[in-house]
Amino acid sequence: MKILKILLFVLLSIFLLVVIVGFLQPSTVQVKVEKVVKAPICVVFDQINDLEKRILWSPWATQDTTMQVTWGEKRKGLGGSYSWQSQAMGNGTLTYIDIEENKKLVSDLDFGPEGKGVASLTLDEVEDGVMVSWELASEVGSNPFKRLFGVLIKVAVEQSFNLGLAQLESAAQADSQNPCLLPVVDEAIELPVDSIAVDSLMVE
Repeated sequence: MKILKILLFVLLSIFLLVVIVGFLQPSTVQVKVEKVVKAPICVVFDQINDLEKRILWSPWATQDTTMQVTWGEKRKGLGGSYSWQSQAMGNGTLTYIDIEENKKLVSDLDFGPEGKGVASLTLDEVEDGVMVSWELASEVGSNPFKRLFGVLIKVAVEQSFNLGLAQLESAAQADSQNPCLLPVVDEAIELPVDSIAVDSLMVE
């Protein structure tokens, strides 16, 4: 009986310690990872903006090849979205809510019962390529156990972001035929000088 009381006291002490430590953790999970991607900025932007291209280098999709993806009405640009279902990675929906061409893409993330978040990818041209900053902010609330879980999630998300940026660079470098790299063609038609002279005489 005495041993049982000691055991209960130890378990209660551990529980209280976990609760206290949990309350000391932040209520928001914030992650930021940066990498210089050696590729033209318009190609990097297109790889992110086009969700059909993005899913190919997404760290979660490449880690779970059985992931089921359902596309929204738009697959590119503002309002573009897709939902995913994965036994390993969970379920959720990503929707683009703010975009500045070659500068920034902001996503609304809905993980269902697991909560919501906002993620952004910011692009800045640098000497060696494009500095890509990938950030996430997700509210975990006041539950001390969710706050502790958020600490673990933060480490996992950082690893996934690093993997994703490395795969983004590979995809951008391989996209050497991207239309944004083609020279801009002036569609204005220049008439030969002789034709202009003839037309002028006919008018007179």
